[in-house]
Amino acid sequence: MRMTETLLRSIISREVMKIVSEGKGRQYSLRPLFEDADPQKIDPNLFPTKLSSVDPVLSKSLAAKGQEDKQEEDDTVDAGAVSRPASSLKASQTTMDFGKFVGMAIQMLGKMGSFTSGAGGDLGAIVSSDGHIMDGHHRWAATLMVDPSAKVGGLLVGLPGEKLVGVLNVWTAAHGGKGKPSDTDLSSLTGDSVASKFKEMCSKGGKFLPSPEEILKAFNAEGFDSLDAAAEHVKKNWDSTEGARAIEGWMPPKVDMPAIEPDQLSQVAKDISSGTMDINPPYSPDVAASMGGGKPTKSESSRHAGDPILERWQKLAGLVP
Repeated sequence: MRMTETLLRSIISREVMKIVSEGKGRQYSLRPLFEDADPQKIDPNLFPTKLSSVDPVLSKSLAAKGQEDKQEEDDTVDAGAVSRPASSLKASQTTMDFGKFVGMAIQMLGKMGSFTSGAGGDLGAIVSSDGHIMDGHHRWAATLMVDPSAKVGGLLVGLPGEKLVGVLNVWTAAHGGKGKPSDTDLSSLTGDSVASKFKEMCSKGGKFLPSPEEILKAFNAEGFDSLDAAAEHVKKNWDSTEGARAIEGWMPPKVDMPAIEPDQLSQVAKDISSGTMDINPPYSPDVAASMGGGKPTKSESSRHAGDPILERWQKLAGLVP
């Protein structure tokens, strides 16, 4: 069987999936080979920043028919594993579940429950090229409280946050995902309010927390001689990470964010890196027809002539002599 460009892309995409599934803390970059989707050409009407604004019918074509537009390169996007300090990443939603991430922080600080390794870890989230996390906000926020330098991992996708959230909203709608509500504006959370909530929850314990006595014992084991000392620690860390928590105009509330589960990450990476999603014009016949457009234009694959890296892979794959 002769190696075609589509088959080559598929093989490399499978290798990306292998690396993501193994959880290796590095980016596997496809950029020199076939990152061709242009963020500036992503239509915000087709890929809105609010999940509730996505056309549920059109989303199915946009999420699956990128290879039917007669251009194999225009919809491919770099995707690979990444691990970075929590403080170097940024939010992409405006609301949070306050008690949820404070409860995580309590467990992280005391190395208890689901967080016996402490702060950081795999977010099970997608990260934009400019450092915005698309999910995993609660584990990220808890890590900011406990140790902002701790590394968190996810899947890095080569689109900026404002564009990526729209692409992932379309993917979410096409796969039947629903937004999840939350209770607190991120911009309202100060170091003082976070420390106060922290002390309140530590003093009460709860469904997912041990007793107050066990919590304080765990804190003591980590070098904090009192609840006040632990609360001052999280307050200082939260106040020091204001830039990571900055709200930008395009950011939606959590209920209007993409809803992608950790076990869906490999499929998302495959669909984005292989050009399965119809991200850029020209669009597939179904999408073009819904927009009142015409047929796709002739392939522009020759525009990479002279790229030594691409030419090397083409020769290895038998695409060129």
